[in-house]
Amino acid sequence: MPHCHVLPESSNLFSSPQTAMIMDHLVQRPLFPTPDKLDLVIPCLLASATGFLSHTLYFIRGFHDTSALRIFLVHFTTFLCLTAYSITQLGVFPGLITSTAIALSYLTTLFTSIITYRLFFHPLRHIPGPFLAKITKLYGPYTARNGQMHLEQTKLFKKYGNFVRIAPNEVFMLSVEGIQKIHARDSRCRKLNAGIYDVIHFKGAHNLNSVLSREEHGPRRKIWERAFTTKGKSLGVGGRMWN
Repeated sequence: MPHCHVLPESSNLFSSPQTAMIMDHLVQRPLFPTPDKLDLVIPCLLASATGFLSHTLYFIRGFHDTSALRIFLVHFTTFLCLTAYSITQLGVFPGLITSTAIALSYLTTLFTSIITYRLFFHPLRHIPGPFLAKITKLYGPYTARNGQMHLEQTKLFKKYGNFVRIAPNEVFMLSVEGIQKIHARDSRCRKLNAGIYDVIHFKGAHNLNSVLSREEHGPRRKIWERAFTTKGKSLGVGGRMWN
């Protein structure tokens, strides 16, 4: 025959040590479990190291403006894959926290490295210019938003002089002597990775001004220069070319 234990009227259900311990555990337990802080340290450190290496080994080298969409898609796809993996391993909420923490560690280190380099270690760091222009190329489109870029450029020349850094890798110059030094045949300047020349083409075909290779530019330039010789001018070649 089953027995039934009846609590005395004076007893308190919550007075026993076992019940109090259970209640304390329920109160202290979070509604949504979060990853252990120690579990995030190593992944975040690795993400930070990856961000630094991404800048020093890739972004700091060459011209990447034309690859902006591809770079964004690679980073976005990587974040989605990381989030999906974290959710399957840890659950929805902990997985989102983990993937977000790793992504923020990577991006924070990447942009910190980029900004530090552009301000203190870049070859153009000594050339004066607006502070934001030294950090991001978006300064140019921002100043040209009202279609008054020519007025803004005049203001920059008056404020900073004939050489103004208008972007992290660009210098705006007001100098007749500079034309000869930059575009002369014996100039040490190169068009490769200069930015503007990488996008001036028609379906991959470059004209005389935008061709990047000196070996390819030389023969074309010889043909072009014939139009400005005495014989070329007497035949009216130069006039026809300009017209």
